[in-house]
Amino acid sequence: MALTGSAVTTIIHAQHLDIGRLLETIGQTTGATRARQFHDLRISLAAHEAAEELAVHPRAGTDTNAVAERIAEEHHAAKTMERIEQLPLDSAAFEAAFSDFAQSVKAHAHAEQAAEWPLIEAIDDPDSIDEMTTTMRAVFELTASPDQPGTEATFADILAWARLELPDAARQELAPSTSSQRKAATWNRRSPSRSSASSMSTPTPAERHHQKDTNMPILHASRIVRWAVLALALALLALVTRTVARKLEADDHADRTSGILRRVSQLADRKNRS
Repeated sequence: MALTGSAVTTIIHAQHLDIGRLLETIGQTTGATRARQFHDLRISLAAHEAAEELAVHPRAGTDTNAVAERIAEEHHAAKTMERIEQLPLDSAAFEAAFSDFAQSVKAHAHAEQAAEWPLIEAIDDPDSIDEMTTTMRAVFELTASPDQPGTEATFADILAWARLELPDAARQELAPSTSSQRKAATWNRRSPSRSSASSMSTPTPAERHHQKDTNMPILHASRIVRWAVLALALALLALVTRTVARKLEADDHADRTSGILRRVSQLADRKNRS
């Protein structure tokens, strides 16, 4: 059974529910609990935005007003988050700014559902649907990753991390499946229908960590290769730097030797003339 565009919006809806729960609970907590949940929110928003930016918006049609307006809202939300995260978490200023931010995020989700989802659900190209579902499901990998940026990272840093890591996470989502039919069967086992979206649950922390543990060897291998390439590049740079330094040193020595010889020759000429 082939996936349809509705499979994509079902995943997006599940992530909207996760984000909505965090928006609600952050306003009701304080101290360390609020700090932890606020960081979880930043990770979830960054991973979700990066996935939509990479795979969903381009296929829904960035030249349409419905999609262009959603992208503009996401950029505005990112800028707003960068201002909010500089405020003390238990301050009145944070609570006021965060309340407005939460309302704008919820409004964005509703607008996306009303205006962009019909465009997504109208897509019937199997490859496009596979890529969108795989990329959006990879968001769950990032939100459970042990390699997330720490609480000291800015939202811009977290968004850059999500954009960098998302392609690898998407490949890990795709790796266990050997055909479109198998991917469809796997998704159908994991996800309820849209009609039961109100009771939809995203993967539990245990399920996410199980998925993470299953894919971790491949993910680590990929990162080892990247670090090896970086180490090789740094080694080559160091070698070039040493070579250039030695050449400059040799040239300087040659210049000094030549100057000394010229000085000796001048002294010899003067002595001969005298």
